[in-house]
Amino acid sequence: MPLLTYNHLNARIFKAPSSIDNSTIRLLGQDIADSAADVVLDCHLTDYIDVTGFRWLMNLQEKQRQKGKDMALVNVTGDFLRLLSVLHANHLLQIYDDIESYITHQQCS
Repeated sequence: MPLLTYNHLNARIFKAPSSIDNSTIRLLGQDIADSAADVVLDCHLTDYIDVTGFRWLMNLQEKQRQKGKDMALVNVTGDFLRLLSVLHANHLLQIYDDIESYITHQQCS
């Protein structure tokens, strides 16, 4: 289950699990999807995503957009980053090197 790490700049920052797949998206679900703030997933522990997880990320992004909010991933590395690149998700999702980069981007927007 993701843990809310903190709120910052009207964003709720969550720690993502080691894998985002069919077995974990149910745990991720409502707490994140019902957020009235921007959602940031800290993926420093995440090394795997399957098709179901990818679809969930894309749906979460769309729901956030419909609410006029953002969804971003931070600390994406290793196999997880390579897989997102292969899927061209790095062009579809907001991905930042770290939380500080996300914060800087938000402050400049």
